Amino acid sequence: MEKNILIVNYNTPELTKAAIRSVWKHTDDAKITVFDNSDERPLGAIDGVNVIDNTKGQVIDFRELIVSFPNREKSKNDYGSAKHCHTVDYCLDLFENGFVLLDSDVLVKRDLSDLFDESVCWAGEPHTTTKHSVKIPRLYPFCCFINTRMCRENGVRYFDTGHMWQLSDSDKGKWYDTGAWFLEASRHLPHRKIRYANYVEHYGGGSFLNNKKVSVKDWLKKYSVYYE
Repeated sequence: MEKNILIVNYNTPELTKAAIRSVWKHTDDAKITVFDNSDERPLGAIDGVNVIDNTKGQVIDFRELIVSFPNREKSKNDYGSAKHCHTVDYCLDLFENGFVLLDSDVLVKRDLSDLFDESVCWAGEPHTTTKHSVKIPRLYPFCCFINTRMCRENGVRYFDTGHMWQLSDSDKGKWYDTGAWFLEASRHLPHRKIRYANYVEHYGGGSFLNNKKVSVKDWLKKYSVYYE
């Protein structure tokens, strides 16, 4: 199986470039695709990387998408995780033989080759997060193998329009667009769980511009051994 890596870039070019370098350092035969959703800080062209430019909604028009969900909880740019999840769902059709999904704000610590396993659908860690006092399931997307063929055969998608509604205490399933649908839909498929922390170092989410704990520059310097 080809070692296809998908990274979704969303205004994080410094982190995405370091992530790419760390992939190649530890998995030198990986083929990397970056789906660039940036509306402020695009990634641009990189030698050896397939960059899909969606900076102006050329591929997926998210403004049109979000209008379809009037009851959805609003986020800063009215996209939030829906932008990420819908992108991954779109990319299911780009990789015939599966791919490993990485977020832009991670650095790879080790060879990812053993994640490419045709017998499994995904490898990752589910967890529960609290949003406005509502506990919701979520799938860490930082190190997740998606067996495209297996998903297609079983009708499993990453994004589901039925779980795109505003959260409240009265929500029966307490679903939100965080990959939880993929976690739920793939439960009946063969899978194995890994600790993503064993494979990647995570910066702390797409809101990196608001991260007060450590700057991007300091974080990249601290973990430079993973990509230099």
